[in-house]
Order: sequence, then structure tokens, then C-alpha cells
Amino acid sequence: LSGKAAALERSPPAMSSGDEDLALGLRAMESSLCPVMEYYHGGDEEGSDGLRGWARDQIVRAMTSVGDVHSHGGRHGGAADWYVRARPYAEASWEARRGRLEGGAATLAVEDLRAQRRLVELDAAVCEAMLSCPRGEDIAVLDDEEEEEEDGEGTTDKAASTQTRRLICRAGDRLDFAAGHYESARLGMEELIARYGRMKGGAGAVDGLDDEGKDIGYAVMLVVGAGNRLEEERSA
Repeated sequence: LSGKAAALERSPPAMSSGDEDLALGLRAMESSLCPVMEYYHGGDEEGSDGLRGWARDQIVRAMTSVGDVHSHGGRHGGAADWYVRARPYAEASWEARRGRLEGGAATLAVEDLRAQRRLVELDAAVCEAMLSCPRGEDIAVLDDEEEEEEDGEGTTDKAASTQTRRLICRAGDRLDFAAGHYESARLGMEELIARYGRMKGGAGAVDGLDDEGKDIGYAVMLVVGAGNRLEEERSA
């Protein structure tokens, strides 16, 4: 397929033992998400808010890591897919913290900076992944679906899985999609730097602030890199 045909994830021509180990690790990471997702979406309203918040953070970490592995393997559509899927959870974590800050129920803490930084990093990652996909092609991934077959004795067995195409972004929307996430990352980074500056300029040392400052510096490079990449694409 070429032109505006779907840019489905391409498999490498051959896999080394290292690639196979990476693929196994990827499947293990995806499987590890299941119990955490089931807990978070289980609808247990009486559950601990702190534990649900912890579960949400683990979902963000795991999904982002899966996206990073796809990106490392050159499967940029798959990377974008996982980053986009992680974003609502990262946004929920930050919005919960921002609500407490703006409502006066809490003072600014390192955890608040960390929550906003993760959202900024995801937006920058989505932008980079989208721009790394082929121009002029839809961006789509293949999802595995297992089918069940019933034998003559009334029992069911799982048959070989089939793959279905899932569209992430149409070719004509690719730049706008990437630009939207970049703009969100840029604005979030401006707010984040201002909040970090207020904490850094406050009285007394804050445990973990210097380490978070280093992470924020790395996030700044991600956002700047995504912006430069976007400008190159626009002028190409």
C-alpha cells in the first residue's frame, strides 16, 4: 500500500534474540496493566482515593513505557497510540491536584510538579510520534482479537487471533493533531516552570525539588525538540 493508504504497523524483516526478548517484555508490560486497569475502572466508590490515585499513576507509567518500546522499535504509530491512551489518566492526575491547589485545599508540592510534568511529556511524545509516521498516509494500528470456537462436545477453545485495523489519525489531520499536542505541551511547560520557580524561590529547602528540577529540564528539551520538529514538517 502507498499514497494515502493505511500506514499499518510494519514488522521488521528479522528478529534477533535481543528483539525477541524485547517483544516478550512488551507483552509482559501490556499484560501487567490488566489487573491495575480492572481495579481502577472497577467502580468501587468506597475504595481508597489514595490507592486509586496510585493505580492511575501506574497506568500512566506502564502505558508510557509501552509506547517508548514501540518508539524504540520504529513502530511510531503504535507509540502514538499508547501515548494517546495514557494521556487521559495523566490529565486526570494533574486535574485532581490542580483542583486542590486552586481551591486552597493544598499547598504546592513536588508531587504537583511531577503530575503536570508527566502530562507535558506525554503531549510532547505524541507530537514526536505523529511526526515520525510517514507523510501522506493514515496512521493506524493492528489490534489482536481472539476468536472462540465451539467443538462438538459443547466446549469452547480459543482459536488463532485475528487482527483488525484501528485508525488513529487520518493523513490530512496528522500535522494538526501533532500541533495540538505540542501547543498543549508548550502551555503546560510555561505553567510548570512558573510553579517550579515559586517553589525554588521559597524559604527553605524542599525534599526532592532539585531532582524534579532536573526532570523538568529534560521535559523542556522534549518540548523544544517537538516544536522544532513541527516547524521542519510545516516548512517541508
